[in-house]
Amino acid sequence: MTIKKIEEIQTASLFFEAGLAIRLKKIDLKEIKLVVDLDKLKEIIEKEEAKEWDDSHITQGERLSSLLEAFELSQKELAERMGVPAQKVNDLTKNRIRITEKWAEKLGKALGLNSKTFF
Repeated sequence: MTIKKIEEIQTASLFFEAGLAIRLKKIDLKEIKLVVDLDKLKEIIEKEEAKEWDDSHITQGERLSSLLEAFELSQKELAERMGVPAQKVNDLTKNRIRITEKWAEKLGKALGLNSKTFF
């Protein structure tokens, strides 16, 4: 793996973690604004969103597992928030159950995220 690729992965991870920390109120947005030009970042993202993103290599289960890790939630805790058996959440993370719109809505509500996050 090249140094450039490692830097890309580390940067993406930092932005992801910062976004979650802001949502969970662990970091004040004012602190982020001191080091990141949010208007410029938004401009870059909007430009890139116009292009087709290919994240087809990331399964729904992997995405859910990453979110659980980032939120520091167990499958059991998520299941309790959703009012479903823990086995169902395990099945979702293992891709044994496909995340449908109905599941995405339940997950989004339980995690405070937009249901589109899961597609």
